[in-house]
Amino acid sequence: LKTKRGVKPTSDARLVVTTSGRGRLSLDMVSLFPQDTWRGRKQGLRKDLVQALHDLRPGFLRFPGGCIAHGSGLANQYRWKDSVGDIAERKANWNLWGYHQTYGLGYFEYFQLCEDLGATPLPVIPVGVSCGFRGLEVVPMDQLQTWIDDALDLIEFANGPVTSKWGAVRARMGQPEPFNLQFICLGNEEHDNAAVRERFPHFVRAIRARYPDIKIIGTSGLGAEIPIYDLMTELGIHSSDEHYYERPDWFVAHQNRFDSFDRKKPKIFVGEYASQG
Repeated sequence: LKTKRGVKPTSDARLVVTTSGRGRLSLDMVSLFPQDTWRGRKQGLRKDLVQALHDLRPGFLRFPGGCIAHGSGLANQYRWKDSVGDIAERKANWNLWGYHQTYGLGYFEYFQLCEDLGATPLPVIPVGVSCGFRGLEVVPMDQLQTWIDDALDLIEFANGPVTSKWGAVRARMGQPEPFNLQFICLGNEEHDNAAVRERFPHFVRAIRARYPDIKIIGTSGLGAEIPIYDLMTELGIHSSDEHYYERPDWFVAHQNRFDSFDRKKPKIFVGEYASQG
């Protein structure tokens, strides 16, 4: 709010666009950012929110989230390439939690946030199947390579030199130095079905062939019964993501859950959990 004494914050404001002459004005995208952002990042994040995250001292950040990555059907999946580059050019999308995403906060901003927090980035990539809860859709095998390329290109975006295609995109966005990505997460709570078991190994083989140093975090499947941990074991991935949404007495009863796990099998990463009730 501009006053004679300068600028003051206000919670009662509106944006007004005025024109001269006659006709119709079409606005494709309007995005307002605070001037005083975390670490002065251009088009950066709110200082108070990032400070709260920073004070938690997180060791890692998994993004953009589980079911959002899956989407409601293949057309609604979170494709990371839609979320980088000029903010005004990014493809908008709606998400499973009922609100609109401009992708003003995309994979590049998540990588920067991890760098600012000193947290290990854990980006999630869908593996050719949509969310099993919301009408399962599956990418045909003859079209799967595009989705595999998304995983490979994300690693190049994070770690590639500025002379590479996606490393150059990162550099143009203001980050010529690599983000030093070490892990990539494949899938989220995949249901145990033939489509998942057929498609998942193709992603693993492609990543290992091109980026053997990248550690793969897979998924144990839906629920505490970890139905596809056997597939993760067969593929020999680094670790497997488990999610639990259970009653408090379940957590008490399973406090020794990992004591008997075979230490030669993939490590366990508990990416989501909550006590119901």
